This record gives sequence, structure tokens and C-alpha cells, in this order.
Amino acid sequence: MFINKALLRSLSLSMFFTIGNWSGAIAQNIQKSERYLSDQEIQSFESELQAGVRGGSRFFMERRTLSEVNQINDFVKAWQQVDPSISPFLGAWSGWEEGLSIYPSEIKGQVCVVATFNGGREYGIINNISIGRVLDNKLLLEGEGGKLVIVKKSGVLKSGDTINFIAEFGSYGGRKGISSYVFPKRLPEIIDNRLFKLRCTTSFPSLSNSISRFARK
Repeated sequence: MFINKALLRSLSLSMFFTIGNWSGAIAQNIQKSERYLSDQEIQSFESELQAGVRGGSRFFMERRTLSEVNQINDFVKAWQQVDPSISPFLGAWSGWEEGLSIYPSEIKGQVCVVATFNGGREYGIINNISIGRVLDNKLLLEGEGGKLVIVKKSGVLKSGDTINFIAEFGSYGGRKGISSYVFPKRLPEIIDNRLFKLRCTTSFPSLSNSISRFARK
């Protein structure tokens, strides 16, 4: 069962990294992030974030196969050639018990983001769709989840190894919250027509065609 996204964000970051068994809590309300957090507010999470990385050995354990790693790396490298601003964020990322899929778009600097989580018996499995645009190395989302900021992060594990992940920041009922996602894989095929209408794709870019198309925008 997935953890409810609104509940997850209401927890402190240290709880997020150390308590992974909140599946029994059923969502009473699906909240939206009311505003973008500022750079200063995002930075205020940094010490807790790094402490969470050091203490989150179970969360930060690589479970992808070599083939899965190569697939997403090849996909990201291909998109980096035509739209380097979005490439660090692409892939199907894993949270504790939720997922965040970030799709490239034919519109330069734009992505589609699908957050998948369990809203409990009342809501079932929910797919929140947002549009994301890159500004100053941050991905700003706006859509069914409200206004969110995604930042690519790194931290050092107890073993001394460095781990890369993405962190999503928002404000819910006046409370600031964060969710983190790791180990991206190739994106699932698009089954929601809204993503097609937003010109998002799971395909590798055609380098010459993409450069020509982006140049006309």
C-alpha cells in the first residue's frame, strides 16, 4: 500500500527517513501545495536532509538491475543533447511507497510529472498530473498537486558513498514539507491522454529533428 502523499509531507523530515510503515493511516483529505517554497526555505531543510541520508540506509539501497540503470542512463543522455535543463530530472523515481514519473516534452524546458500514491479507501490509487518548467536548476511544478519545487540533491551515506536523488518541496496548510525520491528507471508507457495533449513522451529524441523544432520556438 502506498503512503498518502499529504500525510507524508506533514511528517518531519527525520520521521520521513526513519519511519517507513505508515501504510495503515488512511487519507482524510488530499491537500495541494499552496505556494512555491523560496530558496531560503528550501535551504532550511538541508541539515535534516543530509542527516536523513546518513540514517536512511534502507531507503538508499540500490535495487535496480544493471540493465535498468543502463536504460535510464541512455535515455537521460539522449535528452541531454537536446534539452539539458530537464535531463537531470527525467525518469520514474521511487519514494517510500509512492512514485514520481517525470516525462520529457517536445516543448523545450518543460516536463510532465505524474505523482502516484494511495488516497485510501475513499480515493484509491491517485495519479496527480503537473506541468514542470526548469528555472535556475529547479523544477517548478503546477497542477493537481499544487505548486511544488523539485531540486536534484546529493548526500553521503554512512558507508561514505555519495547518493543522488530528487527532493520535492511544498507548503500544506501553512506547514512546509518535503518528499524524496531515488533510483530512477525508464518511464512507464503513457496511458493518460492528458500527457499526449501536453506533448510529453517516453521516446528517445531524434537529435536533428529536436534541435530544429526547439530552434523554432
